[in-house]
Amino acid sequence: MVRQFALLALSVMLGVTGFQATAQTEFKVFTGQGGELSSVADDLIRSTVERLDRSKFYEVTLRGYTDTRGTSRAARDRTAASIQAVENELRMALIGVRIVSTENLADLSLTVQTGDNVGEPLNRYVSVYIVEAGDIPAAPVSQSNSGGFSLYSEAARSSNYSMEKANEAYVRGDFAAAIQIWEFHTKGGPYIADAASKLALAYVLGEGVEASQVEAFKYSLIAAKAGHSKSQLDVAKRLRIGLGTEKDLPQAKVWNYHLLTETGGDRDAQAHMGLVHADLGELRDALWYFEQAGEKGDVPSQYRAGLVHSGKFEGVEQNRSKARFWLTLAASNGDEGAADELAALEAEWANTTAPQASQADLTSLAAGFPVFTDTQLSPLGDAAASCTWVLQQAIEGAPPSGDVGAVIELEKRRIYLDLARKILLNPEHNGGFGRADVEAALAQHGIVSSLFGGDGPSLEDCEAARFLEAQ
Repeated sequence: MVRQFALLALSVMLGVTGFQATAQTEFKVFTGQGGELSSVADDLIRSTVERLDRSKFYEVTLRGYTDTRGTSRAARDRTAASIQAVENELRMALIGVRIVSTENLADLSLTVQTGDNVGEPLNRYVSVYIVEAGDIPAAPVSQSNSGGFSLYSEAARSSNYSMEKANEAYVRGDFAAAIQIWEFHTKGGPYIADAASKLALAYVLGEGVEASQVEAFKYSLIAAKAGHSKSQLDVAKRLRIGLGTEKDLPQAKVWNYHLLTETGGDRDAQAHMGLVHADLGELRDALWYFEQAGEKGDVPSQYRAGLVHSGKFEGVEQNRSKARFWLTLAASNGDEGAADELAALEAEWANTTAPQASQADLTSLAAGFPVFTDTQLSPLGDAAASCTWVLQQAIEGAPPSGDVGAVIELEKRRIYLDLARKILLNPEHNGGFGRADVEAALAQHGIVSSLFGGDGPSLEDCEAARFLEAQ
């Protein structure tokens, strides 16, 4: 059924045959009940993107829709999940992309008119609008200058001018001899990239030459043009801040783009691309790269992702749970600034009221959870109790792992568990009960869950339950 919907979207929006990518491309991606993408939807996105001209930059607009199941808030959450899933897949498939805007229409515009609480698959999709936004400058290619290099061919074969000889000279501290050989190899031949990158470092350190950031940039650029990946990132960084050259954010973006294209997602390149987008005021794009690098263990990116989610900057909606997650993760990895920032935010948030769902929403949202009728817990308390149990079991049952992704998932569950417990222990939400009574109810809930296994929420339900942010 999912395959049929995906093919329907492709045929309606693009035409079944004779498709040629143009300056503007539109298509639909149908999603699952929770906003997730199937493998067919992933394939649809990739196959469409493959038809685009990779020499172009593209700007993308996403509009998400869903069916009428549950509350309006739940519908928005499902739609937000589907938009995010499509955005992630697009960015993975097409690095030269900028998300211009997203619009969450939830169940406000139905393709198939239905009543409330109807799970209609044709109403769950994301419309994708891709527009060309200009050419990506081709990565400069180093000219080997083979004609000139032929004059040195005999010397190049000589052991006196080998790269090994230069390395030996460098190790014994004869920097002048090493530099002479490296300069020779920058004239052409197979060692341009290696020799130029070493010369760039020599000019940074002032080894055998007078320290010069201008000369360092010059040789780093030569190495970058010859395909040296570390030099490509160095050039991008220098262009971003104007070190040894004039500041040029668009060119920094271009060099970063080519590096990401070649590496398929280098962590350091992703972290720096986030900074480039941030400097350009493109915070949504910056956040995506910070999170990608953060998931791969880049601690500064984890900190920056938390800051962007905190709501301090225009253009990105505040998400307290994600801000807590990323700042907590950065702090756990030794970033003291993240720990201080999180403490300051918690103090600030303690004096403000988090957005509250209506009682009608809470009642409907809790309808699918086991209800503690013997404890008279409120609907929000019921949901928090159920999720506290589910998350606790998931954390205790998680196998030890050194995988960064697994550690992140575990930390995320701990944050949601803490949120659920705070709500559960609040008499305002739990029907006026004290801690001991709530703990007793939770223990009873464990028995109920074991007897009626399929009636409670899934782990995914609890992790997606943003209403748990209400405190």
